[in-house]
Amino acid sequence: MAVHIKRNAGTFTNNVIHSIPCNVHMDGDAAVSKFFKPYIKQEGDVLTASFRGYPLKGQVLSLPEGYRGIVLQETVKPLSEEAERNLHVTHTFKSFTYWNWDRTPSKNDTLISAFDWIEIAEAKIFRPVRLDGTAAEPTSEVELSLSCRGLQGQDVLSKSDPMCVTYVQPFGDKNWMEIHRTEVITNSHDPDFQKKVQLKYRFEEQQPLKFEIYDSDSTSYNLANHDFLGAATCTLGQIISNGKVQLPITGGGYMGGQSGQVIVVAEEVGTCRDEVIMQFTGTKLDKKDFFGKSDPFLEFHKSTEANDYVLVHRTEYIKNTLNPSWNKMTIPIRTLCNGDYDRNIKVICYDHESDGDHKLIGEFFVTLRHLTEGPGSSNVFQCIHPEKKKKKSSYTHSGLISLNSIEVRQIHSFMDYLKGGTQLHCSIAIDFTGSNGNPLTPQSLHFISNIPNAYEQAIHSVGTIIQDYDTDKLFPVLGFGARIPPNGVVSHEFFVNMNASNPYCAGVQGVLEAYRNCIRQVQLYGPTNFAPVIHHVARFANTYTDGSSYFILLILTDGVITDMPQTIE
Repeated sequence: MAVHIKRNAGTFTNNVIHSIPCNVHMDGDAAVSKFFKPYIKQEGDVLTASFRGYPLKGQVLSLPEGYRGIVLQETVKPLSEEAERNLHVTHTFKSFTYWNWDRTPSKNDTLISAFDWIEIAEAKIFRPVRLDGTAAEPTSEVELSLSCRGLQGQDVLSKSDPMCVTYVQPFGDKNWMEIHRTEVITNSHDPDFQKKVQLKYRFEEQQPLKFEIYDSDSTSYNLANHDFLGAATCTLGQIISNGKVQLPITGGGYMGGQSGQVIVVAEEVGTCRDEVIMQFTGTKLDKKDFFGKSDPFLEFHKSTEANDYVLVHRTEYIKNTLNPSWNKMTIPIRTLCNGDYDRNIKVICYDHESDGDHKLIGEFFVTLRHLTEGPGSSNVFQCIHPEKKKKKSSYTHSGLISLNSIEVRQIHSFMDYLKGGTQLHCSIAIDFTGSNGNPLTPQSLHFISNIPNAYEQAIHSVGTIIQDYDTDKLFPVLGFGARIPPNGVVSHEFFVNMNASNPYCAGVQGVLEAYRNCIRQVQLYGPTNFAPVIHHVARFANTYTDGSSYFILLILTDGVITDMPQTIE
Protein backbone atom coordinates (compact mmCIF):
# COMPACT_ATOMS: atom_id res chain seq x y z
CA MET A 1 0.00 0.00 0.00
CA ALA A 2 1.33 3.45 -0.93
CA VAL A 3 0.26 6.63 0.85
CA HIS A 4 0.70 10.01 -0.86
CA ILE A 5 0.55 13.09 1.36
CA LYS A 6 0.34 16.54 -0.20
CA ARG A 7 0.47 19.96 1.41
CA ASN A 8 -1.76 22.54 -0.23
CA ALA A 9 -0.67 26.14 -0.63
CA GLY A 10 -3.70 27.20 1.41
CA THR A 11 -2.85 25.13 4.46
CA PHE A 12 -3.78 26.92 7.68
CA THR A 13 -1.20 27.17 10.43
CA ASN A 14 -1.39 27.41 14.22
CA ASN A 15 -5.05 26.46 14.55
CA VAL A 16 -7.11 25.54 17.59
CA ILE A 17 -7.00 21.74 17.44
CA HIS A 18 -8.97 19.32 19.64
CA SER A 19 -8.45 15.58 20.06
CA ILE A 20 -11.49 13.83 21.54
CA PRO A 21 -11.75 10.11 22.47
CA CYS A 22 -14.61 9.07 20.19
CA ASN A 23 -15.59 8.14 16.65
CA VAL A 24 -18.31 10.00 14.77
CA HIS A 25 -20.17 7.82 12.25
CA MET A 26 -22.02 9.78 9.59
CA ASP A 27 -22.44 10.25 5.86
CA GLY A 28 -21.56 13.46 4.09
CA ASP A 29 -20.06 16.67 5.40
CA ALA A 30 -21.01 18.42 8.61
CA ALA A 31 -19.62 21.23 10.72
CA VAL A 32 -17.63 20.11 13.73
CA SER A 33 -19.82 22.28 15.94
CA LYS A 34 -22.74 19.92 15.21
CA PHE A 35 -21.03 17.35 17.41
CA PHE A 36 -18.56 19.24 19.56
CA LYS A 37 -19.33 22.76 20.70
CA PRO A 38 -18.04 22.75 24.25
CA TYR A 39 -18.35 25.34 26.93
CA ILE A 40 -14.80 25.17 28.22
CA LYS A 41 -13.91 26.07 31.80
CA GLN A 42 -10.36 26.21 33.08
CA GLU A 43 -9.30 25.17 36.57
CA GLY A 44 -5.55 25.59 36.77
CA ASP A 45 -4.05 23.53 33.97
CA VAL A 46 -7.19 21.36 33.63
CA LEU A 47 -9.96 22.12 31.12
CA THR A 48 -13.52 20.82 31.44
CA ALA A 49 -16.10 20.39 28.69
CA SER A 50 -18.75 17.94 27.55
CA PHE A 51 -19.56 15.90 24.47
CA ARG A 52 -23.29 15.15 24.06
CA GLY A 53 -23.68 15.32 27.82
CA TYR A 54 -20.62 13.24 28.68
CA PRO A 55 -18.00 15.03 30.83
CA LEU A 56 -14.56 15.64 29.35
CA LYS A 57 -11.31 16.62 31.05
CA GLY A 58 -8.47 17.95 29.00
CA GLN A 59 -5.18 19.78 28.87
CA VAL A 60 -3.27 21.76 26.30
CA LEU A 61 -0.22 19.88 25.00
CA SER A 62 2.63 21.59 23.17
CA LEU A 63 4.58 19.61 20.63
CA PRO A 64 8.30 19.07 21.31
CA GLU A 65 10.66 21.75 20.04
CA GLY A 66 11.24 21.46 16.31
CA TYR A 67 8.09 19.41 15.63
CA ARG A 68 4.80 20.43 14.06
CA GLY A 69 1.51 18.53 13.90
CA ILE A 70 -0.53 18.09 10.74
CA VAL A 71 -4.20 17.41 10.06
CA LEU A 72 -4.77 15.01 7.17
CA GLN A 73 -7.92 14.67 5.09
CA GLU A 74 -8.76 11.77 2.80
CA THR A 75 -11.53 12.63 0.36
CA VAL A 76 -11.86 9.26 -1.40
CA LYS A 77 -11.92 6.04 0.60
CA PRO A 78 -9.59 3.35 -0.87
CA LEU A 79 -11.23 0.28 -2.37
CA SER A 80 -8.84 -2.09 -0.60
CA GLU A 81 -5.93 -2.15 1.85
CA GLU A 82 -3.53 -2.57 -1.06
CA ALA A 83 -4.81 0.45 -2.96
CA GLU A 84 -2.93 3.74 -3.05
CA ARG A 85 -4.25 6.38 -0.67
CA ASN A 86 -4.17 10.11 -1.30
CA LEU A 87 -4.29 12.50 1.63
CA HIS A 88 -3.68 16.21 1.86
CA VAL A 89 -2.65 18.44 4.73
CA THR A 90 -5.41 20.86 5.73
CA HIS A 91 -3.92 22.39 8.88
CA THR A 92 -0.71 22.46 10.87
CA PHE A 93 -0.34 23.17 14.57
CA LYS A 94 2.18 23.43 17.41
CA SER A 95 -0.22 22.71 20.29
CA PHE A 96 -3.62 21.11 20.76
CA THR A 97 -6.19 20.29 23.44
CA TYR A 98 -6.12 16.62 24.40
CA TRP A 99 -9.44 15.42 25.89
CA ASN A 100 -10.33 12.32 27.89
CA TRP A 101 -13.47 11.04 29.65
CA ASP A 102 -13.94 12.39 33.21
CA ARG A 103 -10.21 12.67 33.95
CA THR A 104 -7.18 14.16 32.22
CA PRO A 105 -4.96 11.82 30.12
CA SER A 106 -2.55 9.94 32.36
CA LYS A 107 1.24 9.88 32.17
CA ASN A 108 0.97 6.37 30.70
CA ASP A 109 -1.18 7.57 27.82
CA THR A 110 0.33 6.42 24.52
CA LEU A 111 0.52 9.88 22.98
CA ILE A 112 1.95 11.57 26.08
CA SER A 113 4.51 8.77 26.41
CA ALA A 114 5.46 9.30 22.77
CA PHE A 115 6.28 12.95 23.52
CA ASP A 116 8.47 11.83 26.41
CA TRP A 117 10.35 9.41 24.18
CA ILE A 118 10.91 12.10 21.57
CA GLU A 119 12.53 14.32 24.19
CA ILE A 120 14.61 11.43 25.55
CA ALA A 121 15.82 10.49 22.08
CA GLU A 122 16.60 14.09 21.16
CA ALA A 123 18.32 15.13 24.37
CA LYS A 124 19.69 12.07 26.12
CA ILE A 125 20.42 9.30 23.64
CA PHE A 126 21.24 10.35 20.11
CA ARG A 127 22.37 13.90 20.70
CA PRO A 128 25.51 14.22 22.81
CA VAL A 129 25.27 16.68 25.68
CA ARG A 130 27.46 19.59 24.63
CA LEU A 131 27.75 23.28 25.29
CA ASP A 132 25.82 25.66 23.07
CA GLY A 133 27.51 26.40 19.79
CA THR A 134 28.96 22.96 19.16
CA ALA A 135 27.89 20.56 16.46
CA ALA A 136 25.00 18.32 17.46
CA GLU A 137 24.45 16.54 14.16
CA PRO A 138 26.69 13.58 13.27
CA THR A 139 27.51 14.88 9.80
CA SER A 140 30.36 16.52 7.93
CA GLU A 141 30.10 19.15 5.24
CA VAL A 142 31.87 17.97 2.08
CA GLU A 143 32.70 19.89 -1.05
CA LEU A 144 32.76 18.18 -4.44
CA SER A 145 34.91 19.58 -7.23
CA LEU A 146 33.79 18.54 -10.72
CA SER A 147 35.62 18.29 -14.00
CA CYS A 148 35.25 16.32 -17.23
CA ARG A 149 37.72 14.82 -19.67
CA GLY A 150 37.25 13.72 -23.27
CA LEU A 151 33.66 14.83 -23.72
CA GLN A 152 32.12 13.62 -26.97
CA GLY A 153 29.58 16.25 -27.91
CA GLN A 154 26.95 16.45 -30.60
CA ASP A 155 28.34 19.62 -32.15
CA VAL A 156 30.12 18.51 -35.31
CA LEU A 157 31.98 21.69 -36.20
CA SER A 158 32.84 22.96 -32.71
CA LYS A 159 33.49 21.86 -29.17
CA SER A 160 30.74 21.64 -26.56
CA ASP A 161 29.74 24.26 -24.01
CA PRO A 162 29.36 21.83 -21.09
CA MET A 163 27.71 22.17 -17.70
CA CYS A 164 27.14 19.55 -15.01
CA VAL A 165 23.89 19.02 -13.10
CA THR A 166 24.10 17.10 -9.81
CA TYR A 167 21.27 15.05 -8.34
CA VAL A 168 20.80 13.24 -5.03
CA GLN A 169 18.44 10.44 -4.07
CA PRO A 170 16.97 11.37 -0.67
CA PHE A 171 16.90 8.63 1.95
CA GLY A 172 13.95 6.32 1.34
CA ASP A 173 13.13 7.88 -2.04
CA LYS A 174 13.79 6.39 -5.49
CA ASN A 175 13.43 9.71 -7.30
CA TRP A 176 16.35 11.96 -8.22
CA MET A 177 16.35 15.52 -6.89
CA GLU A 178 18.46 18.24 -8.48
CA ILE A 179 20.66 20.10 -5.99
CA HIS A 180 23.29 21.90 -8.06
CA ARG A 181 24.32 23.22 -11.46
CA THR A 182 27.76 24.33 -12.45
CA GLU A 183 28.52 27.27 -14.64
CA VAL A 184 28.81 26.76 -18.40
CA ILE A 185 32.35 26.36 -19.74
CA THR A 186 32.42 27.56 -23.31
CA ASN A 187 34.05 25.61 -26.10
CA SER A 188 35.72 22.83 -24.08
CA HIS A 189 35.91 19.05 -24.05
CA ASP A 190 37.92 19.06 -20.80
CA PRO A 191 36.14 21.52 -18.49
CA ASP A 192 37.14 22.23 -14.89
CA PHE A 193 34.06 23.68 -13.20
CA GLN A 194 34.56 26.42 -10.62
CA LYS A 195 31.22 26.08 -8.79
CA LYS A 196 31.43 23.45 -6.07
CA VAL A 197 28.80 21.06 -4.77
CA GLN A 198 28.35 21.16 -1.00
CA LEU A 199 26.67 18.23 0.74
CA LYS A 200 26.09 16.88 4.22
CA TYR A 201 27.92 13.57 4.49
CA ARG A 202 26.26 10.91 6.63
CA PHE A 203 28.23 7.72 7.10
CA GLU A 204 25.16 5.76 8.20
CA GLU A 205 23.31 6.42 4.92
CA GLN A 206 23.97 5.35 1.37
CA GLN A 207 23.83 8.64 -0.51
CA PRO A 208 23.42 8.00 -4.27
CA LEU A 209 24.59 10.77 -6.62
CA LYS A 210 24.03 11.33 -10.33
CA PHE A 211 25.97 13.73 -12.53
CA GLU A 212 24.37 14.72 -15.84
CA ILE A 213 26.45 16.52 -18.46
CA TYR A 214 24.77 18.89 -20.92
CA ASP A 215 25.97 20.91 -23.88
CA SER A 216 24.45 24.31 -23.26
CA ASP A 217 22.73 25.70 -26.35
CA SER A 218 20.94 28.69 -24.80
CA THR A 219 20.36 30.62 -21.59
CA SER A 220 17.21 28.59 -20.87
CA TYR A 221 16.92 26.98 -17.44
CA ASN A 222 14.91 24.11 -18.94
CA LEU A 223 17.29 21.18 -19.43
CA ALA A 224 15.18 19.96 -22.36
CA ASN A 225 16.55 22.92 -24.32
CA HIS A 226 20.13 21.65 -24.00
CA ASP A 227 21.87 18.62 -25.53
CA PHE A 228 22.23 15.72 -23.11
CA LEU A 229 25.77 14.30 -23.32
CA GLY A 230 25.36 11.53 -20.75
CA ALA A 231 25.36 10.75 -17.04
CA ALA A 232 27.40 9.01 -14.36
CA THR A 233 26.30 7.61 -10.99
CA CYS A 234 28.01 6.60 -7.75
CA THR A 235 27.53 7.02 -4.01
CA LEU A 236 29.00 9.75 -1.86
CA GLY A 237 30.64 7.00 0.20
CA GLN A 238 32.57 5.79 -2.86
CA ILE A 239 33.92 9.30 -3.43
CA ILE A 240 34.82 9.78 0.23
CA SER A 241 36.59 6.44 0.55
CA ASN A 242 38.70 7.09 -2.56
CA GLY A 243 39.05 10.85 -2.32
CA LYS A 244 38.76 11.06 -6.11
CA VAL A 245 36.74 9.04 -8.61
CA GLN A 246 36.71 8.95 -12.42
CA LEU A 247 33.30 7.88 -13.68
CA PRO A 248 32.39 6.95 -17.26
CA ILE A 249 29.73 9.15 -18.84
CA THR A 250 27.18 7.00 -20.64
CA GLY A 251 23.70 7.24 -22.13
CA GLY A 252 24.28 10.17 -24.44
CA GLY A 253 26.80 11.54 -26.88
CA TYR A 254 27.60 10.01 -30.21
CA MET A 255 25.60 6.78 -30.88
CA GLY A 256 24.73 6.62 -27.18
CA GLY A 257 28.13 5.22 -26.21
CA GLN A 258 30.66 6.45 -23.66
CA SER A 259 30.97 10.21 -23.77
CA GLY A 260 34.11 10.75 -21.73
CA GLN A 261 34.61 10.89 -17.98
CA VAL A 262 33.45 13.01 -15.07
CA ILE A 263 36.04 13.44 -12.31
CA VAL A 264 34.81 14.10 -8.78
CA VAL A 265 37.09 15.12 -5.90
CA ALA A 266 35.79 15.32 -2.32
CA GLU A 267 37.14 17.58 0.42
CA GLU A 268 35.74 18.25 3.84
CA VAL A 269 34.62 21.82 4.31
CA GLY A 270 36.92 23.62 6.70
CA THR A 271 34.97 23.60 9.94
CA CYS A 272 36.87 24.01 13.16
CA ARG A 273 36.50 20.84 15.21
CA ASP A 274 39.63 21.45 17.29
CA GLU A 275 39.69 21.79 21.07
CA VAL A 276 41.78 24.02 23.28
CA ILE A 277 43.10 22.75 26.61
CA MET A 278 44.04 25.53 29.04
CA GLN A 279 45.02 25.95 32.68
CA PHE A 280 45.06 29.22 34.65
CA THR A 281 46.25 30.40 38.05
CA GLY A 282 45.44 33.51 40.07
CA THR A 283 47.76 35.66 42.18
CA LYS A 284 46.83 38.05 45.00
CA LEU A 285 43.16 38.23 44.11
CA ASP A 286 40.94 40.60 46.12
CA LYS A 287 39.60 39.32 49.43
CA LYS A 288 35.79 39.29 49.30
CA ASP A 289 34.74 37.30 52.38
CA PHE A 290 34.60 39.11 55.73
CA PHE A 291 35.70 36.11 57.80
CA GLY A 292 37.93 34.44 55.25
CA LYS A 293 39.55 34.61 51.86
CA SER A 294 37.74 34.40 48.52
CA ASP A 295 36.44 31.26 46.78
CA PRO A 296 37.39 32.26 43.23
CA PHE A 297 36.28 30.78 39.90
CA LEU A 298 36.49 31.88 36.26
CA GLU A 299 33.85 32.32 33.58
CA PHE A 300 34.62 32.50 29.86
CA HIS A 301 32.24 34.46 27.63
CA LYS A 302 32.41 34.67 23.85
CA SER A 303 31.36 37.72 21.88
CA THR A 304 28.47 37.40 19.45
CA GLU A 305 27.51 39.08 16.20
CA ALA A 306 25.12 41.23 18.24
CA ASN A 307 28.08 42.67 20.20
CA ASP A 308 27.18 41.02 23.48
CA TYR A 309 28.74 38.13 25.39
CA VAL A 310 27.43 34.66 26.17
CA LEU A 311 28.78 32.21 28.73
CA VAL A 312 30.59 29.19 27.27
CA HIS A 313 32.55 27.76 30.20
CA ARG A 314 32.83 28.00 33.97
CA THR A 315 35.65 26.56 36.08
CA GLU A 316 35.30 24.97 39.47
CA TYR A 317 35.66 27.30 42.45
CA ILE A 318 38.67 26.99 44.78
CA LYS A 319 37.80 27.42 48.46
CA ASN A 320 39.39 30.01 50.72
CA THR A 321 42.36 31.20 48.66
CA LEU A 322 43.63 34.33 46.97
CA ASN A 323 46.12 32.34 44.86
CA PRO A 324 44.01 29.69 43.12
CA SER A 325 45.17 27.12 40.59
CA TRP A 326 42.24 25.89 38.52
CA ASN A 327 42.07 22.50 36.83
CA LYS A 328 42.79 22.13 33.15
CA MET A 329 39.75 22.85 31.02
CA THR A 330 38.91 21.53 27.56
CA ILE A 331 36.72 23.72 25.37
CA PRO A 332 35.79 23.18 21.70
CA ILE A 333 37.15 26.13 19.73
CA ARG A 334 33.82 26.49 17.96
CA THR A 335 32.26 26.98 21.38
CA LEU A 336 34.90 29.37 22.67
CA CYS A 337 35.06 31.73 19.70
CA ASN A 338 33.14 30.18 16.77
CA GLY A 339 36.45 29.11 15.30
CA ASP A 340 37.59 32.74 14.98
CA TYR A 341 40.96 33.09 16.70
CA ASP A 342 40.65 36.90 16.65
CA ARG A 343 37.21 37.10 18.29
CA ASN A 344 37.12 38.71 21.73
CA ILE A 345 36.77 36.50 24.80
CA LYS A 346 35.78 38.02 28.14
CA VAL A 347 37.14 36.25 31.22
CA ILE A 348 35.42 37.11 34.51
CA CYS A 349 36.67 36.16 37.97
CA TYR A 350 34.08 35.80 40.74
CA ASP A 351 34.05 34.97 44.43
CA HIS A 352 31.66 32.05 44.80
CA GLU A 353 28.67 32.47 47.12
CA SER A 354 26.43 29.54 48.09
CA ASP A 355 23.29 31.62 47.49
CA GLY A 356 24.31 32.22 43.88
CA ASP A 357 24.93 35.94 44.40
CA HIS A 358 28.57 35.72 43.35
CA LYS A 359 30.79 38.75 43.92
CA LEU A 360 32.78 40.20 41.06
CA ILE A 361 36.55 40.25 41.56
CA GLY A 362 37.49 41.47 38.10
CA GLU A 363 37.64 40.76 34.39
CA PHE A 364 39.87 40.98 31.33
CA PHE A 365 39.62 40.55 27.56
CA VAL A 366 41.73 38.35 25.31
CA THR A 367 41.66 36.46 22.00
CA LEU A 368 42.53 32.85 21.35
CA ARG A 369 45.30 33.93 19.01
CA HIS A 370 46.89 35.86 21.86
CA LEU A 371 46.51 32.90 24.23
CA THR A 372 48.20 30.53 21.77
CA GLU A 373 51.42 32.50 22.24
CA GLY A 374 51.70 30.39 25.38
CA PRO A 375 52.66 31.07 29.01
CA GLY A 376 54.75 34.16 29.67
CA SER A 377 54.53 37.82 30.54
CA SER A 378 52.23 38.55 27.58
CA ASN A 379 49.64 36.17 29.00
CA VAL A 380 49.54 37.52 32.57
CA PHE A 381 46.37 39.59 32.84
CA GLN A 382 45.31 42.27 35.28
CA CYS A 383 41.92 41.48 36.75
CA ILE A 384 39.99 44.78 36.53
CA HIS A 385 36.85 45.61 38.51
CA PRO A 386 35.07 48.25 36.34
CA GLU A 387 33.26 50.01 39.23
CA LYS A 388 36.39 50.27 41.38
CA LYS A 389 38.33 51.63 38.43
CA LYS A 390 35.72 54.36 37.95
CA LYS A 391 35.60 55.36 41.61
CA LYS A 392 39.28 55.27 42.58
CA SER A 393 41.97 56.99 40.57
CA SER A 394 44.60 55.08 42.53
CA TYR A 395 43.05 51.70 41.63
CA THR A 396 45.37 49.40 39.65
CA HIS A 397 43.83 45.93 39.60
CA SER A 398 42.21 43.22 41.73
CA GLY A 399 44.86 40.58 41.20
CA LEU A 400 46.53 38.75 38.34
CA ILE A 401 45.36 35.82 36.21
CA SER A 402 48.12 33.87 34.46
CA LEU A 403 47.98 31.31 31.68
CA ASN A 404 49.94 28.28 32.87
CA SER A 405 49.54 26.01 29.84
CA ILE A 406 47.69 25.80 26.54
CA GLU A 407 47.35 23.13 23.87
CA VAL A 408 45.29 23.15 20.69
CA ARG A 409 44.26 19.59 19.94
CA GLN A 410 43.02 18.59 16.52
CA ILE A 411 39.90 16.42 16.54
CA HIS A 412 40.01 14.13 13.54
CA SER A 413 36.89 13.26 11.59
CA PHE A 414 36.01 9.96 9.95
CA MET A 415 37.10 11.46 6.63
CA ASP A 416 40.51 12.34 8.07
CA TYR A 417 41.13 8.71 8.96
CA LEU A 418 40.05 7.51 5.52
CA LYS A 419 42.29 10.06 3.82
CA GLY A 420 45.12 8.95 6.08
CA GLY A 421 44.84 5.42 4.73
CA THR A 422 42.78 3.74 7.45
CA GLN A 423 41.27 0.51 6.13
CA LEU A 424 37.80 -0.61 7.19
CA HIS A 425 37.14 -4.32 7.72
CA CYS A 426 33.56 -5.45 8.22
CA SER A 427 32.58 -8.82 9.67
CA ILE A 428 28.99 -10.04 9.87
CA ALA A 429 27.52 -12.40 12.48
CA ILE A 430 24.08 -13.97 11.95
CA ASP A 431 21.75 -15.39 14.59
CA PHE A 432 20.73 -18.98 13.74
CA THR A 433 18.93 -19.69 17.02
CA GLY A 434 15.56 -21.41 17.23
CA SER A 435 13.75 -18.26 18.37
CA ASN A 436 13.78 -17.13 14.73
CA GLY A 437 11.19 -19.80 13.93
CA ASN A 438 11.20 -22.84 11.67
CA PRO A 439 12.83 -21.66 8.39
CA LEU A 440 10.45 -23.89 6.42
CA THR A 441 7.45 -21.78 7.50
CA PRO A 442 6.61 -18.29 6.20
CA GLN A 443 6.41 -16.97 9.78
CA SER A 444 10.14 -17.57 10.30
CA LEU A 445 12.58 -14.68 10.05
CA HIS A 446 14.81 -17.11 8.12
CA PHE A 447 12.15 -18.19 5.60
CA ILE A 448 13.68 -18.26 2.10
CA SER A 449 11.41 -17.21 -0.77
CA ASN A 450 11.32 -14.81 -3.69
CA ILE A 451 10.77 -12.00 -1.18
CA PRO A 452 13.83 -11.08 0.95
CA ASN A 453 13.37 -12.02 4.60
CA ALA A 454 14.26 -9.76 7.52
CA TYR A 455 17.88 -10.96 7.65
CA GLU A 456 18.36 -10.55 3.91
CA GLN A 457 16.94 -7.04 4.06
CA ALA A 458 19.28 -6.10 6.91
CA ILE A 459 22.32 -7.59 5.15
CA HIS A 460 21.52 -5.69 1.96
CA SER A 461 20.67 -2.38 3.66
CA VAL A 462 23.77 -2.19 5.85
CA GLY A 463 26.13 -4.09 3.56
CA THR A 464 25.63 -1.79 0.59
CA ILE A 465 26.74 1.12 2.78
CA ILE A 466 29.74 -0.61 4.38
CA GLN A 467 31.12 -2.11 1.17
CA ASP A 468 31.90 1.33 -0.26
CA TYR A 469 34.60 1.69 2.43
CA ASP A 470 36.03 -1.83 2.26
CA THR A 471 38.71 -1.87 -0.43
CA ASP A 472 38.56 -5.60 -1.22
CA LYS A 473 34.82 -5.93 -0.44
CA LEU A 474 35.44 -9.34 1.13
CA PHE A 475 33.33 -10.03 4.21
CA PRO A 476 33.93 -12.86 6.69
CA VAL A 477 30.48 -14.04 7.79
CA LEU A 478 30.01 -15.91 11.06
CA GLY A 479 27.00 -17.76 12.41
CA PHE A 480 26.03 -18.68 15.95
CA GLY A 481 23.38 -20.70 17.79
CA ALA A 482 22.93 -23.62 15.36
CA ARG A 483 23.72 -27.31 15.00
CA ILE A 484 26.13 -27.54 12.09
CA PRO A 485 27.17 -30.40 9.80
CA PRO A 486 28.54 -32.97 9.68
CA ASN A 487 27.84 -34.17 13.25
CA GLY A 488 25.23 -31.68 14.47
CA VAL A 489 27.33 -30.06 17.21
CA VAL A 490 25.98 -26.74 18.50
CA SER A 491 28.32 -23.92 17.48
CA HIS A 492 28.41 -20.24 18.35
CA GLU A 493 31.28 -19.45 16.01
CA PHE A 494 31.08 -21.05 12.56
CA PHE A 495 31.63 -19.74 9.04
CA VAL A 496 28.41 -19.29 7.10
CA ASN A 497 30.00 -20.38 3.81
CA MET A 498 31.17 -23.60 5.55
CA ASN A 499 34.72 -22.96 4.34
CA ALA A 500 37.10 -22.54 7.28
CA SER A 501 40.10 -22.03 5.01
CA ASN A 502 38.44 -19.15 3.14
CA PRO A 503 35.52 -17.66 5.10
CA TYR A 504 35.30 -14.52 2.95
CA CYS A 505 32.24 -13.67 0.85
CA ALA A 506 32.63 -11.39 -2.17
CA GLY A 507 30.42 -8.35 -1.72
CA VAL A 508 26.88 -8.15 -0.44
CA GLN A 509 25.67 -10.60 -3.07
CA GLY A 510 28.23 -13.15 -1.92
CA VAL A 511 27.05 -12.74 1.67
CA LEU A 512 23.43 -13.32 0.65
CA GLU A 513 24.32 -16.42 -1.37
CA ALA A 514 26.32 -17.90 1.51
CA TYR A 515 23.46 -17.16 3.91
CA ARG A 516 20.86 -18.87 1.71
CA ASN A 517 23.04 -21.95 1.31
CA CYS A 518 23.76 -22.08 5.04
CA ILE A 519 20.15 -21.91 6.21
CA ARG A 520 19.46 -25.12 4.27
CA GLN A 521 22.34 -26.98 5.97
CA VAL A 522 22.04 -26.06 9.65
CA GLN A 523 19.47 -26.75 12.36
CA LEU A 524 18.41 -23.71 14.37
CA TYR A 525 19.11 -24.19 18.06
CA GLY A 526 20.46 -21.88 20.77
CA PRO A 527 21.16 -20.10 23.04
CA THR A 528 21.88 -16.54 21.82
CA ASN A 529 25.55 -16.07 22.73
CA PHE A 530 27.38 -13.04 21.34
CA ALA A 531 30.72 -13.40 23.13
CA PRO A 532 32.27 -16.09 20.84
CA VAL A 533 31.87 -14.06 17.62
CA ILE A 534 33.02 -10.88 19.38
CA HIS A 535 36.15 -12.68 20.61
CA HIS A 536 36.74 -14.04 17.11
CA VAL A 537 36.79 -10.58 15.49
CA ALA A 538 38.71 -9.09 18.44
CA ARG A 539 41.48 -11.69 18.03
CA PHE A 540 41.79 -10.76 14.38
CA ALA A 541 41.77 -7.02 15.15
CA ASN A 542 44.55 -7.49 17.73
CA THR A 543 46.92 -8.48 14.93
CA TYR A 544 46.76 -4.87 13.66
CA THR A 545 48.44 -2.80 16.35
CA ASP A 546 49.51 0.21 14.26
CA GLY A 547 46.04 1.75 13.99
CA SER A 548 45.92 1.31 10.22
CA SER A 549 42.71 -0.74 10.31
CA TYR A 550 39.27 -0.23 11.81
CA PHE A 551 37.10 -3.28 12.45
CA ILE A 552 33.31 -3.34 12.39
CA LEU A 553 31.26 -6.29 13.61
CA LEU A 554 27.64 -6.29 12.45
CA ILE A 555 25.54 -8.69 14.55
CA LEU A 556 22.09 -9.55 13.17
CA THR A 557 19.86 -11.07 15.84
CA ASP A 558 16.25 -11.39 16.91
CA GLY A 559 16.47 -12.51 20.51
CA VAL A 560 17.56 -11.63 24.01
CA ILE A 561 21.29 -12.00 24.69
CA THR A 562 21.87 -14.97 27.00
CA ASP A 563 25.54 -14.30 27.75
CA MET A 564 25.31 -10.61 28.65
CA PRO A 565 28.16 -10.60 31.24
CA GLN A 566 30.56 -12.27 28.78
CA THR A 567 29.40 -9.97 25.98
CA ILE A 568 30.04 -6.87 28.09
CA GLU A 569 33.42 -8.19 29.16
